[in-house]
Amino acid sequence: MRDDLWQYKDYLEEVNVSMEREKHRRVMEHCRNNYVLYPIEPLKENLSNIDYAEFEKDSIKYNLYEDAIYSALKDLISRPLPPLIINVVVAGAGMRGPLVDSTLRASYRLSIDFRVRIHAVERNVTTSYSLFLCNVTKWKDRNVKVYITDMRRWTPPRCIKVDLVVSELLGSFGDNELSPECLNACQRFLKPDGIIIPQEYSSYVQPIMCLDAWQLLNQKAIYNKVPESVYGRVYVVYQKGVYHITEPQKLATFKHPNKHLGPDFVDRRQLKFSRKFTVTNQHATLHGFLGYFSAKLYGNVYMSTLPATHSPNMISWYPAMVPLKLPIDVNLGDEIILKFWRKHDTKRVWYEWCLSSPESTNKHNLNGKDYCYWQ
Repeated sequence: MRDDLWQYKDYLEEVNVSMEREKHRRVMEHCRNNYVLYPIEPLKENLSNIDYAEFEKDSIKYNLYEDAIYSALKDLISRPLPPLIINVVVAGAGMRGPLVDSTLRASYRLSIDFRVRIHAVERNVTTSYSLFLCNVTKWKDRNVKVYITDMRRWTPPRCIKVDLVVSELLGSFGDNELSPECLNACQRFLKPDGIIIPQEYSSYVQPIMCLDAWQLLNQKAIYNKVPESVYGRVYVVYQKGVYHITEPQKLATFKHPNKHLGPDFVDRRQLKFSRKFTVTNQHATLHGFLGYFSAKLYGNVYMSTLPATHSPNMISWYPAMVPLKLPIDVNLGDEIILKFWRKHDTKRVWYEWCLSSPESTNKHNLNGKDYCYWQ
C-alpha cells in the first residue's frame, strides 16, 4: 500500500511537471520574440519544478562543473598534507542534486569517493522530498547528507571546517542572484586554504538597439501605477532583433574566497563603475544594455555567456537587459559613457545606472526605489 502511494505521488509530480513544461514552452515562444522576462530570485521565492527541470537538463553546464570539481579535488589530494576526509558543501542542491552528482562523478574519476563527504544544502523546502528520495536511492551508501536550510545560516555538523564549496547561483548578469552575498557567508565554515567554485566571475555590458523589447517595456509602463519603475530594473531577454552597437566591456568582478570581508563575513564595499564605449559602425538608437557574465569555475575551467566566448550548447541563461527610460540617438564616433552602481544595505541589494554621454540622464532606480533584491 505504501509503495502504491509513493508511485501515485511520483505520477502526480510528473503530471505537474508536464503541465508546467507546456506553460514554460509558451512563455519561451514569446521570449524568442524579444519578450522581456523578470529574472529568477531564488533567495526571495521558491523555484517551481519546471524551473529546476529547465536548469538541470543543461548537461553542458554540469559537465563543466564536474571538470572544475575534479581539478579542485585533485589539487586537494596533491597537497603536502592532504585531508584524510574531504568535506564538500553543495550550496544550493536544487531539486535532484545535479551538483551532488557532478561531485560524485569527479570523485569516482579520482578513485577517492570513499574519502569525500558531501553536505547538500538547499533552502527551498519544496525540494526536500526529491532530495531525500535521491539520498535513499541513487546516493544510497554514499557519504551524502541533505540539509533543508539557508546556506547563509547553515552550521556544519560538529562545527567542522570544509575543504570545498560548490554553487551554481550565477544569474544572467553574473551577480544578480546574489551569489557574492551567499558565497561570502559560506566562508564562515571554509578552511583558510579552502576552495570555492566558482572562483571568479565578471559581469559585462553591451550597448544595444532593440526597439521591440523597449516597446514592450513602454507598454508595461502605461499600465503600471508608477510608470518610471518599469525602467528601473534588470530583465532577461532573448536576443532576437537586437543590434549590438559596440563590443561588450567588463563591469564588475567578484572573487572567492573574498579578501574584503569583515568579521561578520559581509563585504561592505559600495561598487561604482564607469565604462566608455565608442560608436564605430553606424548611426543607431540606444535603448539600453545587454548583460552577460564570464566565470572561472576552477583552474582552467571557464563558463561564459559572452557572444564571442559562449560555452558551446549551454542553454541555462539568456542575456540580461538594463533598459533606458528614453531612447538616445548615437552617431558614428559618439562616446557612450555608462555610470553604474551596485549598492546594498543590511536587507537589500540594488543597481543604479545613468548616462553621462552623449546625453546626461537621471539615475535609474535611485536608492533602489523601483526594484531591489532582498537578502
